[in-house]
Amino acid sequence: MSNITISVPTDLKKRMDRHKDINWSAVARHAIEHKITVLSAMDMMLADSKLTEQDILQDAEIIKKNVWKKHKISKK
Repeated sequence: MSNITISVPTDLKKRMDRHKDINWSAVARHAIEHKITVLSAMDMMLADSKLTEQDILQDAEIIKKNVWKKHKISKK
């Protein structure tokens, strides 16, 4: 098995230290495995996509504007 080193903020480390019974390496390993699974699924879904980065950026702008409009209307 390979080793990696991660850095966490001091406050988070102090909070982790309150739970000495937790195997933090296993928690990190699980989180990394989950993220890799999600990314692999995304890669498979997008493998045949014809969208360009520009298409995605344009769609993101449209979505942002519509969300802002909806949020603005719901505040009234």
